[in-house]
Amino acid sequence: DRNDAYLEVHSGSGGTEANNTIIRGAGDPALPVLLGEVEHASTIDAAGNRGVVLWSVDAEGAVEVRKPERAVGLIALTHGQNEVGTIQPVEAAADLARSLGVPFHLDASQTLGRVPLEAAIDVADTVALSTHKAGGIRGMGLLVVRDAAALTQPLLAGGGLERGLRAGTPNPALAAATAWSVQLAVEETTERAQQMRLARDTVWNALRSTGCQRIGSADGLPNTLMVCFPGIEGRILLPALDIAGIEV
Repeated sequence: DRNDAYLEVHSGSGGTEANNTIIRGAGDPALPVLLGEVEHASTIDAAGNRGVVLWSVDAEGAVEVRKPERAVGLIALTHGQNEVGTIQPVEAAADLARSLGVPFHLDASQTLGRVPLEAAIDVADTVALSTHKAGGIRGMGLLVVRDAAALTQPLLAGGGLERGLRAGTPNPALAAATAWSVQLAVEETTERAQQMRLARDTVWNALRSTGCQRIGSADGLPNTLMVCFPGIEGRILLPALDIAGIEV
């Protein structure tokens, strides 16, 4: 436990805004961001303004955490990869960040209500949450910050709201609804994950006899399944599935 009494929760428009806020404003902005090749676009694209150093990934989409050969100002990692579903080595990345003396940002947009978050939040300096992926209202998200004073600049300027982290008047009704959705997601994580995993595995068991190949680990996100059909191009497969009444 890294002094949870100092955790701050800030509202915003979603995981994309939360990621941009941290990538553009945390750590030394003159130094690049260390991240994996499979990060969400809101992280990779935002990091392009200050430069990136990339970790490679293994065959299952897991980041191979290694000490960078050059100085970095921030480490960013997704908790659960949004396409393959791989759960990333959060603790290893956090340990490296502490050894380098740089902030560690965790993008947990895909894992709220699907994977327990307590351990991951405990080792991160900042965490992005996309609450609509867990039953919340679209257009709302949260940024969990351990030390807001460590941010070099806010994404939106023009006011001291959210303790200077985000200008603009917040919507109390949306904030209350978001808080309720997060509470339910945390309380129901185990039950929701079981239901998602059952649906995912049912689809996979129906597909595997076709000769398709599964990409990623079976231990990944309970709602995510990526497969490929060797020898069949996606542009041909997509309309064929549509004609067969299968929505993709």
